[in-house]
Amino acid sequence: MRELPPSEIANFIDKNSIRIEFDNLFSLESNIVTDLPKQRNQYSLLHSCPIGNDVVFVSVSGDFHICNRVDYSHSLGNVNYGIDNSKIHNFFSEYHDGIKNLKCKNCWAIHFCNMCPGKILTDARFIYPNDNDCTIIKMRILIQLKKYIILSSDRILYRKLEKILYKNIKERHTSNKPVNILDYEKD
Repeated sequence: MRELPPSEIANFIDKNSIRIEFDNLFSLESNIVTDLPKQRNQYSLLHSCPIGNDVVFVSVSGDFHICNRVDYSHSLGNVNYGIDNSKIHNFFSEYHDGIKNLKCKNCWAIHFCNMCPGKILTDARFIYPNDNDCTIIKMRILIQLKKYIILSSDRILYRKLEKILYKNIKERHTSNKPVNILDYEKD
């Protein structure tokens, strides 16, 4: 059996829409690797987006929102007056306070849960997953973990895929340091 060159493997992966699958596996690995208490704070315990820190969505009315997935019921400010950092903090705190319940705290999948804050926001309130939703989320995570174990058990294949998928990235790593959008504002 002939060995495929990296360019053919990359083309196959991209054409067959499995790049996302591999990206998810490597993302899962990053979450495992950075799951160290000394690198985490109270707000980075989940595999969740950093609400209002790296993406802000501007609606046609000029209001700022955490992203384009929200129902626009909770504005973070507007183009005339700017972003209200206390609103971002309160929004972030409310989201994380909601997942500090015993069900989430005691769940084995808490560090892999990708519950999207934007998708669970309804009328400026968070509606958290019910037991059936959690079961589905845990099943997806379990399947991802099994796929990751299979991929990582073949180090040669793993390194080859990593090199092909991330050829322009010298080192893959995640930063748990939140971005302060005020650092990027122009005077």
